[in-house]
Amino acid sequence: MINFIFTGQPSRPAPAGRCITYGAIRDQYTARAVTASADSVGAVQVLVVHVATMRCGFVLDDVIEVLPALEMAALPGAPEVIGGVIDLRGALVPVLDLRRRLGLPGRPPHVDDHVVVCHVGARSVAIWVDRAADVLTIARRDLAPLDDVAQAGYLPGAIRRDDGLMLVYDVRSFLAADEALRLDTALSSAQRSRP
Repeated sequence: MINFIFTGQPSRPAPAGRCITYGAIRDQYTARAVTASADSVGAVQVLVVHVATMRCGFVLDDVIEVLPALEMAALPGAPEVIGGVIDLRGALVPVLDLRRRLGLPGRPPHVDDHVVVCHVGARSVAIWVDRAADVLTIARRDLAPLDDVAQAGYLPGAIRRDDGLMLVYDVRSFLAADEALRLDTALSSAQRSRP
């Protein structure tokens, strides 16, 4: 299994053989998708992740990087959906537990898990997933809207694939306004208590 680190610009050297840069992944999968579809105008790239038995996607424009599992510390006062906090190159980044957000059964972190660091509003949030698997390029017209789905607040749409339906989540909507305020308070408190 390959651990992915997607980075727009290198922020630290990665161990040889342990990572694939975002550019290499993007180029590899974009080339495959463009070959399959002559019309790439209006295309969107989606990072495919697995959590529990679900396969879902995040719009790649919202993704900063994908990292192997990192040690999480508790974040007192944070909303229930926050599984903890990681120290990412000196910055405290909250970790959103996607299982909790989607109402799935929880489980302890595993060494093979990944965290997907994303833009969520004005902040970076790491989203804990079982595995980051692939990057797909799809035509926007193939992203079917899901207005009547119970979780539609998180979903801009779904993609029909030969192997089933894949839900694409809007990571920017994963934190409600009250959760974002509680998270700000918890992060401020954690920052003040750092040496």
